[in-house]
Amino acid sequence: MDTPPSDDEIRRKFDAIAAALQTPRPALRKPPLPGPMHLRVRIDLDGAEPPIWRRLQLRSDLTLDAIHEIIQASFGWTDSHLHRFALGGNPFDRASEVFLCPHDVVSSGEDGAPTYDVQIDETMHEPGDTLSYVYDYDDCWAHTLILEAIEPLPADVPRALCIDGGRAAPPENSGGIIDAERLAEMLDDPAHFNVDEVNAALADPLTILAATGLHPRLLSVLDRLLRRQTSGELAQRVRRLADGPPRVSAEDLTAAVRPFTWFLQRAGDDGLALTSAGDLTPDDVVAASEVVPTMRDWIGTENPEVESAPLLTFRESLRPLGLFRKYKGTLRRTRAATAVMDDPVALAGFLAQRMVPDSEENFDLDGRLMLLFSAITSPDRRVPMDLVATFLTELGWRQRTGASVPYQTVYAVGDNLFDTLLVLSDSSRDEALLSPATIAIAYSALTLRPLG
Repeated sequence: MDTPPSDDEIRRKFDAIAAALQTPRPALRKPPLPGPMHLRVRIDLDGAEPPIWRRLQLRSDLTLDAIHEIIQASFGWTDSHLHRFALGGNPFDRASEVFLCPHDVVSSGEDGAPTYDVQIDETMHEPGDTLSYVYDYDDCWAHTLILEAIEPLPADVPRALCIDGGRAAPPENSGGIIDAERLAEMLDDPAHFNVDEVNAALADPLTILAATGLHPRLLSVLDRLLRRQTSGELAQRVRRLADGPPRVSAEDLTAAVRPFTWFLQRAGDDGLALTSAGDLTPDDVVAASEVVPTMRDWIGTENPEVESAPLLTFRESLRPLGLFRKYKGTLRRTRAATAVMDDPVALAGFLAQRMVPDSEENFDLDGRLMLLFSAITSPDRRVPMDLVATFLTELGWRQRTGASVPYQTVYAVGDNLFDTLLVLSDSSRDEALLSPATIAIAYSALTLRPLG
């Protein structure tokens, strides 16, 4: 019978493990190449016999989150599990520099750059350089990427192109790497590989879109809508979203959040006093009416707040956005809002994070997602409220009578999110024209990518 370890032995082992976890990871990341190049990369599924592999032509400025989606499409995976990349060895080894998927960035507590912040040419510079990738931590589908060649970037080529490969990949959730005999029991043709099929998957708009870090619920509903092909312009909008947000400056973001900054500064340390009815005081109504752009359509600025609907709508949105709380007859800044109020870019990012809160799948969540999606992809910078209502109806949402979702309902989703977008755009409802800064903020709200 083995002697159980003593308390001192247990303590020493614990201290050793803790010290190992505190050991900084190596910095193996390289500077990006001077300009975009074409990388020829071979990707092997580790341990497969016979080999299961793909050879791809890749733009050197693709981020690792894009490379993840490209690998998923190339091997026929479904992106149903976590993943990570690593330089220097095993993706779970402290001796490796790791690049984490968005979930691990938020939840794991590990040190490692997010995949959306790292380009592939920061991991591979010379032929023979390797990068490790693992998908599905349970089945542990480990891959090795090896750089075979660096070539000038041709004009008008896709971001990723498969040029060769071998054998079909094992199905999802099949238990880890298996031999050819067992693979033959799972697949009709384990030797099947068709380069045209892989390239069709790489060209799919959702494959491109998934690399943006898009909110998983939006990716799911867009997939449903595209499969039904219920709207002729939907595919165009998906591709437009994949193009990314417009470039905006810190000055643009400062202008966008000015009404929010004004309210936060107006509140001061003591907060905004509210009337016995819970409304802003007459003086604050007059002052705020000069700042809130949606009040431009309103006749009169000296009415009580309850009779100044655009201002009331905006002010009531400040609490769900996490900027204010009610306290003893006043409207007080939250600690989180106070921390970002003097940094307009940080404040814009804070608002983006609050536009799509974590919640169960319901009408309000789908309404927020489709509203922001439609705002980002609008060719004329106007939100087609009727199209948003159509999307929601096609997703199965109905009125209690069974009738389609009316476009008027969309104005109220997300604590009047539409009006928030107008305020960020310095626009009234009559104008209803979204600014590039607002579109960038909306894009950030739908992805895990920070502003700037």
